[in-house]
Amino acid sequence: MSGAYFCMNMVLITLSTFIAVVIIQTHIRGDRKNKVPPWLKRVRSLYYTTDHHLSVSLRNRNRDLR
Repeated sequence: MSGAYFCMNMVLITLSTFIAVVIIQTHIRGDRKNKVPPWLKRVRSLYYTTDHHLSVSLRNRNRDLR
């Protein structure tokens, strides 16, 4: 049980560190030096599409429950 806890803890710390580095590098680099890479544009559009789809489906589910 404690092994799974420590393993999950390491995964979360690694993930949060990676995300923090990406955000800081994007902030420091800014939009003045280079264009945004195409793969990052795809990730961003996938995130926004998924987020929008999720919020619409949750809204529809809440409406059906009433």
